[in-house]
Amino acid sequence: MPKVSTTIQQQYPTLDYLDEVIVLDLLDATPSSAMYLGKSAFGDQGFGVPCTWDITLEKAILEARKYGGNVVKITKHIFPDIWSTCHRIHFDILRVESELPTHAKAMSGLLNPYAQPNGSR
Repeated sequence: MPKVSTTIQQQYPTLDYLDEVIVLDLLDATPSSAMYLGKSAFGDQGFGVPCTWDITLEKAILEARKYGGNVVKITKHIFPDIWSTCHRIHFDILRVESELPTHAKAMSGLLNPYAQPNGSR
């Protein structure tokens, strides 16, 4: 489990595991109707801790669900490097009451963690 730091300003009931949560990448626009619930950051907790891209995104989705968020908006992505084997991300937890954006990635596997090979996104 990555090291987690979360700050919540507004909370809604926890979402059911069947409720859709979408992930917006760095280049995706935040929906204008989105309510900001808080922010979170996942760092490295040491060797031997599984923190692949898919696991990191699934944990981010779980964190958003916990506070009633249905949108994870990635604001920073630090790739694995010589100091850490983990994907480290910062993200906003948002809630959209209307229909979720159709261009967003509803499944974490659709995001390409290596889209920009310069080390950060």
